[in-house]
Amino acid sequence: MKYKTIFFDLDGTITDSAPGIMNSIKYALEKNHLPMLSEEQLRSFIGPPLRGQFCKVCGLADEESARMVEDYREYYRDKGIFGNNVYDGVIEMLEKLRKKDFV
Repeated sequence: MKYKTIFFDLDGTITDSAPGIMNSIKYALEKNHLPMLSEEQLRSFIGPPLRGQFCKVCGLADEESARMVEDYREYYRDKGIFGNNVYDGVIEMLEKLRKKDFV
């Protein structure tokens, strides 16, 4: 049996979503007059649920964390999503796969 369809995960495989995520976190922090986090702390938000990370990293109560997630999403929806960059070589790889009749 020969397969003709290939599925890829998007975040961290095809694209680097870190810049958009980190800028959205920065926006939420600034909007709520909270101290800026280090790059390492900002990166810790990539992957785990945001609400829990705001509680853990920023020491916020659950309701404050929920507000931060709303502010994060406000920015991400309008601007942060455009900080999602395709990794080098991905376009070329996908073109090669298409030429070999993979979809």
